Amino acid sequence: MLPLAVRRFLERRIDNVEQLEILLLLQRRADRGWTAAQVADALQLTPRAAADQLEALGRRNLFDVRISADVVYRFSPATPELSGIVGQVMEAYRESRADVLHLVTGRRFRALRDFSDAFRLGEDENG
Repeated sequence: MLPLAVRRFLERRIDNVEQLEILLLLQRRADRGWTAAQVADALQLTPRAAADQLEALGRRNLFDVRISADVVYRFSPATPELSGIVGQVMEAYRESRADVLHLVTGRRFRALRDFSDAFRLGEDENG
């Protein structure tokens, strides 16, 4: 069972596995800045997907964002508490990777199923 703080963080701030992987990558290498292209190379994502996910995480106050010749992201949560929770997420991922991934992917699957069910209910009423 994942700690409550970890579950809440994942539910509120992480939309998908790509965001989780990017967050953990930048947290592990907090000593450097990352461009979308570098993240894409490191995690085998498309540059566009990496840029989109970095931007989303940056809006959630998890990264310091610098604009120069390119946009550079560095792990730098807005508060020490937020940084501590990300550390707990990293530890939970090491100890219970399947549980972390299940929470992140399960929530998305449930949302898609609920969306799909809304159409199915409409069909039942009309059919």
